[in-house]
Amino acid sequence: MTEIPQIVEDLYNQLVTIPAPKDWPRYMSGNTLVAHELYSFYNGLRIGFQLAGALREEEFIPFEE
Repeated sequence: MTEIPQIVEDLYNQLVTIPAPKDWPRYMSGNTLVAHELYSFYNGLRIGFQLAGALREEEFIPFEE
């Protein structure tokens, strides 16, 4: 197996938070595994969009009316 670079571990420790059950949707309160997966996926998307936005030369506007 490939060794995980130290920077990945450092970023993980700085960016990944432990989700609080009070922040989960009510319908997921009984399924902690799915709630945690959804929470992690959502935060991964947020971080990815922030990174993509930071790398753009021009501001991205989805549509203009």
